Amino acid sequence: MTPTTNGTARPDGSRSRPVPAPLRWTRVCLALLIVILLALPVVMTLDPDPYIDAIARENPSLDDGELRFAYTLALAMTYGVHVPFAAVLWWLVVKTLRGRRWARVVLTLALAVAILHGFVSAAAGPEYYPAVIAGDVVMVAMIALIWIPASVRAFFAAPPR
Repeated sequence: MTPTTNGTARPDGSRSRPVPAPLRWTRVCLALLIVILLALPVVMTLDPDPYIDAIARENPSLDDGELRFAYTLALAMTYGVHVPFAAVLWWLVVKTLRGRRWARVVLTLALAVAILHGFVSAAAGPEYYPAVIAGDVVMVAMIALIWIPASVRAFFAAPPR
């Protein structure tokens, strides 16, 4: 394998086109986003009271056992969505950095859906605001980095090698 100017290699020894700097910044954004995505369920695990209180505000008729069950279900859902989503985003960013146009489109759609879902999370209560706001800022930055810079548009417009 022959390494290329930005550290990637192809099995046939050929060099791939260099990845534009703005596109490489998506790796930093991805790292931040993964931390944010995984921090929420960890915080929910370590300090369940604000989240149980949020459930109680929305469902005042639930008794303590039902509140605990609803919290456990919400926690399982949060882990069950955030962990696989982080893995899918990682894979899509890797493919996008390799110049796969389809990955750029799917990554954009995944981020857009996640941004919209953030409004649902925010509606659940102020406990979720820090994660939603931080995550949305990073996701908007990622979308901007993979579509706006001229060097990135040229990278994806060029025929694949």
